[in-house]
Amino acid sequence: EQDNQDFSDKAHAAAKLLVYPQLFGCEASQLKFDSASVGDGGEKAILDGQMAVDRLVDVEVNKLRSPLRFTVQERFRRPKFGAYKDITITEWNHASNQPSELYKIKSGIFLYGYFYENEGLFGEVIAVDVVGLLMAVTTGRLAYGKKRNKKLQDFICVGFDALRDAGVVMLHKTVC
Repeated sequence: EQDNQDFSDKAHAAAKLLVYPQLFGCEASQLKFDSASVGDGGEKAILDGQMAVDRLVDVEVNKLRSPLRFTVQERFRRPKFGAYKDITITEWNHASNQPSELYKIKSGIFLYGYFYENEGLFGEVIAVDVVGLLMAVTTGRLAYGKKRNKKLQDFICVGFDALRDAGVVMLHKTVC
């Protein structure tokens, strides 16, 4: 839906200045962003559609000759969902009987935040190490719930505290 896409685009623009520099411990000028979208075709369509990658982030690092590249899955939610203090990851689509995000995610980082669109700020934001998250799910070290949305998709809900306890949080900030 266009409204949701516009919201996500605004949140990403804010995250480029407010979140990513903190996550990578650098200046915003050291970061370069590229988007992956199914609509772009080619490699970017594969990244988005089959690997759950939204952004490619190149980070300039002092004393290195070339930037380091990170893959990021972004999920920005409206503030009304902030009370949940959890991340959600779709698990199964019952309408198509197909696996969802949990099974295809290949991003290195999952960036999740509650974005106040009018103010251009995040009420809370968390960045999660995806490999660590998947390992914690696999080994049973991560407590999570499971629900179904109105699109007939099952999804897992993982609380911020559970993510921290599993040691997979890379950044967790309130009001940025």
